[in-house]
Amino acid sequence: MRSVFYWRILIVSIIALLLANVVLLAAYAYVGKKTYVSIEMANLEPEAEVTRQIYEEYKNGYMTEEAFQRLIEKQTLSTESAILIADALGKLLIVRNDGSTVETLDFGEYYRAEMQNVLRGQTVENSDLKLLNGETAVSVGIPIRDADGNVTGGILIIKQIKRIQSAFNQLNNVLTWTIVAITPIVILLVALS
Repeated sequence: MRSVFYWRILIVSIIALLLANVVLLAAYAYVGKKTYVSIEMANLEPEAEVTRQIYEEYKNGYMTEEAFQRLIEKQTLSTESAILIADALGKLLIVRNDGSTVETLDFGEYYRAEMQNVLRGQTVENSDLKLLNGETAVSVGIPIRDADGNVTGGILIIKQIKRIQSAFNQLNNVLTWTIVAITPIVILLVALS
């Protein structure tokens, strides 16, 4: 009698674990990617601000062009993002994408539309940017202002979310395989009881 009781507790526990994994997988699939993207978005605005400060130091003559290029290169490599700096008319002055596989042509109409908003003095954010190469990216744009507050240019930081999608897919696979592995055990235990 006692062993039947423990056997049933074991079966109920395994079924509860299976159901918990199903609920976890569903919740993660619903919330997970958005969470990762929002974390990435939260990092982009300070990155754009740092880029603006570096550019202003260079523009005001406090930094050589060599030092400026080296700092921007290191920033793009460390953050795996593309940096676009434009003048007040929207003409690209600097494009650095050393840490990213995004090419300037991949931005398409997005660049012109978003840079126009930045040049109007707006900070822009896009958490679901579809590039022409088929990939998805996140982006932030901020205006560059002179001492009087006039907009003199803009900065766009664009970052692919391959890494986020890869991590998301890996965790989904682990959760799915856990469910797949536990299901036959539950069926076997139920059949034996």
